[in-house]
Amino acid sequence: GPYRKYPKLSLVRRLFRAFRPGFAAARLLRCNVPQRYALALEKEPPPAGELVPIIRVSEEETQKALEFLRAEDMAERFVALHPYATHVNKAWPKERWLELIERLEHAGRDYLVLGMSKEPFLRERAGKRDLTNATSLRATCALLAQASALVTGDSGPMHLATAVGTPVTALFGPTTRHWGFYPSGPGDVVIERPLPCRPCDLHGGAACAR
Repeated sequence: GPYRKYPKLSLVRRLFRAFRPGFAAARLLRCNVPQRYALALEKEPPPAGELVPIIRVSEEETQKALEFLRAEDMAERFVALHPYATHVNKAWPKERWLELIERLEHAGRDYLVLGMSKEPFLRERAGKRDLTNATSLRATCALLAQASALVTGDSGPMHLATAVGTPVTALFGPTTRHWGFYPSGPGDVVIERPLPCRPCDLHGGAACAR
């Protein structure tokens, strides 16, 4: 039957990664991935703000999250931390996370560590605030919805936080906005360094040459 496809911009991505031409950068930055999906149906994509993902947390899920926060004597507007990454080069170094935790504690801010990992490297420091491997996907969304912000790398939970309306501070290393997977919520921020070698890989799996 008939079908439609969206422009993956594979050639433009390869050109940009190899040579960094300005026209390729401009073409990639014009649309994020949801907007590119929309190009399967429209000649021009809707504004990025109209395509922000939405996850609806049920009242029961919200109550369970609030009950947990009260039981642990946690401030409801805590800062959520997701320190993990599928590809190791996309992860912020452990010592930086420890420094961030120290700064949060010095400022009197509560925090929770969320996510899945075989090596929950902040557990010794975070104690009961480390919920690594302890929450389901829906429970994670419910907790993120109660957070004042999420600090994370380029990750799946980054998009979950956007989808429940929690502002995101995303730390980008080997990947950049050009690939189209940046957080798109109104309060979301990407922090990155303008190194000429970036992006060094499409998904962040390649080893850093530096």
